[in-house]
Amino acid sequence: MSDNEKEYFVPEQLDDNDFEKEKMEEKVAKKEKKNKWNKQNVKGFSIKIISIILIIVFILLGIYLYLNPIQKKATAPEQAAKEFCAYFNAGNWKKINQLMDFKGYYILGGVLEEADYPKFDLAYKALDEKDETYLKFQDTMDILTSIDEKDLNSVSIQIRLKNIEACNKIQGTETLYKLRVNFDYIYEGQSENTTGILYISNASGEYKMVFGEWMQTILNYYQSVYLIQSSYGQ
Repeated sequence: MSDNEKEYFVPEQLDDNDFEKEKMEEKVAKKEKKNKWNKQNVKGFSIKIISIILIIVFILLGIYLYLNPIQKKATAPEQAAKEFCAYFNAGNWKKINQLMDFKGYYILGGVLEEADYPKFDLAYKALDEKDETYLKFQDTMDILTSIDEKDLNSVSIQIRLKNIEACNKIQGTETLYKLRVNFDYIYEGQSENTTGILYISNASGEYKMVFGEWMQTILNYYQSVYLIQSSYGQ
């Protein structure tokens, strides 16, 4: 077979319309591919920006919470302790007296030993309020709490509550709580840091101070003022 007789493959020739169409489809495909790539890059960039913003927000939030810690809502016994402290510092002795349960004080201070505090509820209900010893105690409390506020406010004493370290219900009771508090006594410009125990109960129907550091301080102060008044014949 001669060279002239050899068969050669001749690619199919597209007409002008088909050729232009193919070029257009190829162009569109390239554009879509480019747009897809751009969208992916933009999306990736946006995610990075959002991540950075969130990190900054969390850092700033952490700093804010560190500088301004969220205080948990006070329980009823804790709130009673805070109010007691606030009234004392304001020299509102009427409110102070209303926040002290002297029947509870009598039971914890004169009837029960500390080991028997789980029996507080029963002892509170069972107390004979006509008992002679209890009646004498009541008379004493009436005298101390009747001191004129002007005389009580003649000396500047304050309690600065720093924090309540613990507040727990006494096991075996439904109404008695033991609080451990950290505070400062402030007297004539001098400050003394102290950690003390408070006992608060709602056996009377309201949360009141029944025993412990602050109540003893108040009653000692009442007694001191009363003795001074008695000495000077007031």
